[in-house]
Amino acid sequence: MDMLCSFVVDFELARVFEADFPFKHFRRLELRNSIGLTVLQEGEFGAVSFEEVLADLTGLVEVQERALSQSYSTLTTLKLDTSQITRFPFAEIPSFTSLRELYLYGNQLDRFPDLSSETLVVVSLSFNRISEIPVDGLKNVPNIEDFHFQGNNLQYVFPR
Repeated sequence: MDMLCSFVVDFELARVFEADFPFKHFRRLELRNSIGLTVLQEGEFGAVSFEEVLADLTGLVEVQERALSQSYSTLTTLKLDTSQITRFPFAEIPSFTSLRELYLYGNQLDRFPDLSSETLVVVSLSFNRISEIPVDGLKNVPNIEDFHFQGNNLQYVFPR
């Protein structure tokens, strides 16, 4: 089952997911055109889990730790594109034991993340504000097949 939420604002998701759903697992959650949604908070989705979370054209600035904790074992694709994200819990990525694709295209990230994952095969950090990338920036992502980084303001690769 899929769930589509459009024009969501802060705290609405938490109210929706407080409900007693007959299903605790969804294939996909799509958040579209939700400029009023600025933060995904810890526990936002209650006891519901997802295989895919796709969000674009949102006002997201921050994704808090444990916002998607119910999906640690089920999430395969996380796509948070074309928003304003400056804070993302990259340290939490290893907890997502099935995550294969991470898309953070078109946000406001200004630092190359410390990524670590045995399962990630696709990472997109295109069109952010990242200007530096460490030479070993993907060393802890051994199975990566596709890395997208175009449209950043790359000045140099460390070490200099």
